[in-house]
Amino acid sequence: MAYNGLTNAGAAYLAARQANNLPIEFLKAKVGNGTIPDGTDPAELTDIISGKMEVEISDIQQVERKLRMTVQVSNESLTTGFYLTEIAIFVNDNGTSVLYWYIGKDNGTYVPDSSKPMKYKNILNIEVSSTPVTTVNYTGKDLWVDEEKLNIELDKKEDLIDKKTGFNLDKTNSYELDDINKLVTAKALYNFNQKTKADYEPKISVKNTGFNLNKTDSFNESDTNKLVTAKALSDAYSLVLGNNFGGYIQTAGLKQKGKIYISNTSDSLFVCTADIDINYVDYNYFSGSSLIDILRTTFSQAVTVLTPTQGFTVTYRQVRGQLVSIIFQHLLTANPAGVEYFLPFPINAIATATATSASTNNYVKLVASTENTFKLFCDTTVTDVQVQLMVYAKNALIDW
Repeated sequence: MAYNGLTNAGAAYLAARQANNLPIEFLKAKVGNGTIPDGTDPAELTDIISGKMEVEISDIQQVERKLRMTVQVSNESLTTGFYLTEIAIFVNDNGTSVLYWYIGKDNGTYVPDSSKPMKYKNILNIEVSSTPVTTVNYTGKDLWVDEEKLNIELDKKEDLIDKKTGFNLDKTNSYELDDINKLVTAKALYNFNQKTKADYEPKISVKNTGFNLNKTDSFNESDTNKLVTAKALSDAYSLVLGNNFGGYIQTAGLKQKGKIYISNTSDSLFVCTADIDINYVDYNYFSGSSLIDILRTTFSQAVTVLTPTQGFTVTYRQVRGQLVSIIFQHLLTANPAGVEYFLPFPINAIATATATSASTNNYVKLVASTENTFKLFCDTTVTDVQVQLMVYAKNALIDW
């Protein structure tokens, strides 16, 4: 049996509200899968026959005594599907829920479980009083909005928008466009920032004394207006450390045990402790050391140093404090007047001095002359003279 209308309880409620000029207070809606039993008057129902879920009243439009109500059905949390054959609308009667309007169908719409999402609207036409109706405890929670409803609501809100002068202007991604009728996007700002970084060099507010000086590869230049290069530094180390200097650790190739290397990432000095072919600092093979320690080691090992003094090869060895051992070889011709030689550092005295050769040992004499010179005498020509000096320097060559 099909039915669509007021229940007896709903009719009594409507009459009482009209008599007291009170609004109809809609409370809730239910849907179910019940059927009206034979011999039952649907107007006598006080509740839905077989309720399945409560649903939202999503919209009401009232004209005098006619009300267009939209009931929204969603199977979002439904575990078992059913055929929707009845809809019940309830009102609030002083705190009591009263079945106001009932709809029963012979053929219902199937509502599947939530595995097949579905949402649809039921539009009902209901009799009410002329007094504007209300809804009780309506929150709008979990409602969905279709295009029709959205457009209706937007039409209501449109007149409330305060349109400023920039309302609905076209956008642009160009920062170069001179147009008061366009709004720039974040992309335009990004493009401008990239252009600024690429085309405009940051201004240097203060140029210090070393700004834009020329470079030099020579460590011998005494010029306060030049900056030395890494090559100049390497050459200086080569001169100071002699054959012990191996170069830079980061340069490819074999690093030799006992050689001294520089790290070009920190400008620190390292002594290589084992032959190794690497180009980075590994403390298993390199021992960090200061320049003074390396110089001290160099002199203590009596390393041969090339010096331009008189063109001969000299080996200096600082024994301790100011005591220095000097050994060199030189071709000596007969010269009874003596040949004067210069030392690269001043001395206080010659402690011992010997000059010998393979062919003769007694015809060569050595005498101190000034604080940094000595004379070598020989009555006959000899081809291989080895001179050995032990001197006291005025100052220690290295601060021990």
